Amino acid sequence: MYEYIKGELKFIYDDYIVIDNNGIGYKIFTSNNTILDLTIGQVYTIFTEYIVKEDYIALFGFKTLEELNMFKLLISVNGIGPKVSCGILSSMSVDGLKITILNEDVAMLSTSKGVGKKTAQKIILELKDKIPLDKDSFVRSDFNIDIKKSDDNNKKSIILDALVNLGFMKNDIEKFLSTIDIEKMEIEDIIKLSMKKL
Repeated sequence: MYEYIKGELKFIYDDYIVIDNNGIGYKIFTSNNTILDLTIGQVYTIFTEYIVKEDYIALFGFKTLEELNMFKLLISVNGIGPKVSCGILSSMSVDGLKITILNEDVAMLSTSKGVGKKTAQKIILELKDKIPLDKDSFVRSDFNIDIKKSDDNNKKSIILDALVNLGFMKNDIEKFLSTIDIEKMEIEDIIKLSMKKL
């Protein structure tokens, strides 16, 4: 029904925003990742999905098409509703979620609000073959390439670049890396551990 809504951001609440478009305030449920990237008073284009259920009708939207597409994938899983999907997208970046699913990391996915171990397994099972593999995504094959090319001198920089691109702060990453012996661990294992701890 609505492909996107463009307008001035009027209000930000815990789990939704209000966009003013021609005098109409649209209540749009969204993720923390989108909320943290918005400023009241600025004009934004929010990509939306209109959800109609037996017990409610709601508009969900995100700042990027990538996040909206991941939201659509999540709600396509039987038993995963839009609120839980937003909770998952609030707990990690889109790229981080891709890695988590492709690496079948049940423990990491289970840290999202409303997601238990069985639910996480179900999401992974249904979506691991649907995650788009593009050259800009940090997926399993990319990690393997990095591992083969890496040595002790550039291992840390590879890990830093990967985690920064996943949305983590460089200072936090460096502080955590200083607490472990990265020379004795594989890059993929370090990144997965860092995602859990950070």
